[in-house]
Amino acid sequence: MSFLTPFYLLGILAIAIPIILHLINFRKPKKQAFSTLVFFKQLQKSSIKRLKLKKRLLLLIRVLAIALLAFALARPMISPGSGFNFGSGSVLYLVLVENGPAMSQIDERGPLMDTALSAVEQLASRAGSDDRFLIYNTHGELLMQEEVGAEQALRLLNEMESVNAGNFTSNRLWALLSRGEATDRQNRSMYIVGRGSEELAAELEDFEADVSFSLELMPLSIIQTGETPASNVAITQISSSSQIVAGGRPVSLDVEVSNLGERPVFNYFLSLETQGEMAGQYQFDLEPGESSVYSFEAIPPDEGAMTGRAVLEGDAIAFDNERFFAFELPKARSIVLVTPEEVSRGRASWIEPVFEAARRTAGQIELTRVTWDGFSASMEQGPDAVVLEGVRDIPEYAWPELLSFVQQGGGLVLFPGEGGTPERFNRFLEQANAGRYTGLVGDPGRFEAVARVGTLVRGHPILDDIFEIEEDEDVRFNLPDIFHYWRYSTASGSASQQILRTNLGDPLLVQHNLGEGRIFVSAIHTSPGWSAFTVNPLFAPLFYRLGLYAAAGESGGLNEYTLGDSFEWYSNLPLNQASIQLNDLVTAPEITAVSRGVRIVSDTDEWQPGIARIASETDSLKIAVNQSITESNFRTLSEEQLAAIFADHFNVSTLVKLDQEPEQNIGVQLGSAGTGREIWNWFIIIGIILLLSESVVTKKIGGDNT
Repeated sequence: MSFLTPFYLLGILAIAIPIILHLINFRKPKKQAFSTLVFFKQLQKSSIKRLKLKKRLLLLIRVLAIALLAFALARPMISPGSGFNFGSGSVLYLVLVENGPAMSQIDERGPLMDTALSAVEQLASRAGSDDRFLIYNTHGELLMQEEVGAEQALRLLNEMESVNAGNFTSNRLWALLSRGEATDRQNRSMYIVGRGSEELAAELEDFEADVSFSLELMPLSIIQTGETPASNVAITQISSSSQIVAGGRPVSLDVEVSNLGERPVFNYFLSLETQGEMAGQYQFDLEPGESSVYSFEAIPPDEGAMTGRAVLEGDAIAFDNERFFAFELPKARSIVLVTPEEVSRGRASWIEPVFEAARRTAGQIELTRVTWDGFSASMEQGPDAVVLEGVRDIPEYAWPELLSFVQQGGGLVLFPGEGGTPERFNRFLEQANAGRYTGLVGDPGRFEAVARVGTLVRGHPILDDIFEIEEDEDVRFNLPDIFHYWRYSTASGSASQQILRTNLGDPLLVQHNLGEGRIFVSAIHTSPGWSAFTVNPLFAPLFYRLGLYAAAGESGGLNEYTLGDSFEWYSNLPLNQASIQLNDLVTAPEITAVSRGVRIVSDTDEWQPGIARIASETDSLKIAVNQSITESNFRTLSEEQLAAIFADHFNVSTLVKLDQEPEQNIGVQLGSAGTGREIWNWFIIIGIILLLSESVVTKKIGGDNT
């Protein structure tokens, strides 16, 4: 026996009240001399014994009555297997049915979805007229919101089918448990019906139920259907190494294909379609557990979005044989250039002409130059990147806005300025786990080289395409001298990458990832007083590409949402009143203004893979919607593994494997699971009987009233 609300067991402490009163009533009376004892001679020892017995019986009755009341308030419940009869009282059946795309597989009994629904139908057919069902599906839109009778449950089960939609197993399980806790029915039982896949273990890894409800009181039956298929090949990822993108220039798209089955596959075909046209095709073979990446090249339009899909041919399981992509090409990247006061009064900015030239020729950059006084106002416009050129420090009031901006996908570039000290920047850098400056190398103002830029090494998007050369061709030109620079140290354990370094091995330009964005820390200013960069052919293309890359975001222009995740999207487009169109579905998202434009939140229960278009009257944004790759993992868990997953939370009463059980025995197996029953009413009845017995004791046993 266990309790649904064990807090009320503290009420047992109230039994101290009658005990204390009883002890007070038994205090030894004070002796008083009387002139005569004639009236006391008739008192017999037997009367005294009856009086003591009566008081003790009344004390016992009152103590038990208080304890029974506390037990009743704590809602005691007996689980199956305790030896009691649970045949009386209506039952609430809480059923969670897996209906994801993997349930479309077919085994010897037919489609897995049909086999699972047949088991639930047998459960419903054995239910009583007063029993109720609450059946939740794991994927897609929730089909059953309220409790229904057995006949209506059978009708609703006919509407359930496997869908290629998001997986909400953990949320739906928690919701079922909450409904089970709130029910006023004495008996309840839970069933989980599905493949028992490794994906289920991942979904429940961080599952936590309401601590006020003991899950051990609700018996759980696990109904497992299907076996691990022999073969499944899936498109698991589409990525791009071209993170600096311009309209009309080739973009590289990398498509990963994985053999998740137990057999090798041969003569499969992978194609890439962009804007409705085929961009290329590969033929491939894969061993079990092997993955391979195939690169395609596509030319995006001058502006807007390049959309398409990768298609796999040869695999029998179709839902993961296509994967969508959306490559967003903004009209221009918006960059805020923050400079010191003296620059705004006429002193030169060395990087501004680079961005201005790009704006006039390619039209890819919109530049806004401000000082710290105008910084907050400029951030309201939702820039893509912020460049701090020659600033002496970063004001503390700007820290939260800058950190939030980067975490939401923005790029931040820091060029330290004259008159600054490491301490002024280090406090901010430490907040972002982006390393620290440790000291100055060289003597400012002497124009004597203390180092030079080290050899350029490919492997970073800023440097990879900066020269139009063959892959094995060397670049030969004079690298600029450095007159002084700040020595810089990366933070231990941080995700950083050195883009440039000196010939002495000291970092010159380092990238740090923070959230969805990046921070670039330079050891030198752009001024010719720090280096000969400004008179070197490398200066303009390098810092132009740095600005574009900082503004590109972590995904490099690829917009992707994975089904089952919460949809929270940030955009600098004016999408204050917009709708989301996906396949034949149109939804109205919740839109709020943030520092980087707008934050878009939407319910995605009904979403399926495709290209989603967020559109307002003047602007639009396209996002590829894809299924989670975990859905393609069909490996199932053993009985021991399944029991171990739920044992920490549930009272697992039975586990039925449908592929090992004759169909006629399934209903019997499910019915034997039983239901848990609340018995608080038993305690109330016994308490009432005890209170009535108090009158009987008082009347039947002589002595003074107590």
